[in-house]
Amino acid sequence: MPLIVKTASVTIDDNRLSYWEAGEGRPLAMLHGNPGTKDDFLKVADGLVKQGWRCLSFDRPGHGNSEEALGDSPDPWIDADILGQAIKKIAQGPAILVGYSLGSFTALKVALKHPDAVSGLALISPFLQPRDPNEAISSIPSLSKGYFFRSIFGIALPFLARGKMRQHLTNVYLPQAISESVLEEELSRYTMFEIMLSTLHDKNELISIFESVHQRLAEIKVPCLMIGGGKDLISDMAVQENVLSRIAGLEKGMIDGEGHGLPFTAAEKVFDAIGKKFGSPTR
Repeated sequence: MPLIVKTASVTIDDNRLSYWEAGEGRPLAMLHGNPGTKDDFLKVADGLVKQGWRCLSFDRPGHGNSEEALGDSPDPWIDADILGQAIKKIAQGPAILVGYSLGSFTALKVALKHPDAVSGLALISPFLQPRDPNEAISSIPSLSKGYFFRSIFGIALPFLARGKMRQHLTNVYLPQAISESVLEEELSRYTMFEIMLSTLHDKNELISIFESVHQRLAEIKVPCLMIGGGKDLISDMAVQENVLSRIAGLEKGMIDGEGHGLPFTAAEKVFDAIGKKFGSPTR
């Protein structure tokens, strides 16, 4: 029987978040990568719901059907604040927080900003720092606030980025092959100008605060599971494990022969690992 989800939205401080939920039992909240959408967790949630979990999957601010986060001033923690409040409101208490790729970095921010919203962490193919530690922040999101540059970038950027995005999506699935139909669908979605701005914005935030987040990881006291693929071409799992070793009791699970796209290519192994780590899904 296919997974039945209920799509809804929640407004936190004038910021609307889109999410879906499925199942009953202890709550798990899921945060997708960059780019990505809440539907990236459909396969994983299908298995977890059958185990008895309640799954909540969010479009992170600026992605999918969620609005861009609005604040009085630029704040790289605003997404964590909004998501933490949303989790507590919807789950009516803490949830196990599941992050995928850069969504794992957001999950760590939520655990630090709202520790009362998080009862455990499952970080899938975590991407917790830029591959180049000297990578500069992109000026495109700030320049695009003006009409002139926004008009230029709005035409040029989707066209210029299509080849790079195609290669990125291919690398996400490797060593498995992504079907041409899925590739074309995701290319169309993730080369939309507004989505590209959100993707660049999130990458800028990672660059600007990853060191300060890493320095605070010892503050996290909940159980933490890292799940990685042995052939990940996007994220170096040895580097990610070294970062997460600051969290006491970190447990690592490696899936041999798999790449970065574990929620798509190895969903059964992912939900089995989560279920084993966090025990009974009933309260």
